[in-house]
Amino acid sequence: AEEDRAFLDKAEARNEEEQRAKHAKDLEERDLMMVFAEAKNEWTEARMEDRYADYEQKRQAQEKRLTQKVVDGKIARAKQRLAEYKEELKKKKDDEERRIME
Repeated sequence: AEEDRAFLDKAEARNEEEQRAKHAKDLEERDLMMVFAEAKNEWTEARMEDRYADYEQKRQAQEKRLTQKVVDGKIARAKQRLAEYKEELKKKKDDEERRIME
């Protein structure tokens, strides 16, 4: 049991050392990459500005198109109601004339 504990402690210590070494290597790699981070961010920002400008232009065109569609729909419904109203007035007038003729 004592030997097992000693073996496990030794294995755990070795694992801990490996993890520390890997962590140190990862930190080193991160620090090396930090030099390029600003250049990458500037490059990304420039590309995103172009894409955002395109997006904004398309969004405004879509909004204008949809607004026009709503307006056209309102006008069409108003014309339809006017035509129905005129038809109804004509029908009432014809009915009244017919009634008077009788």
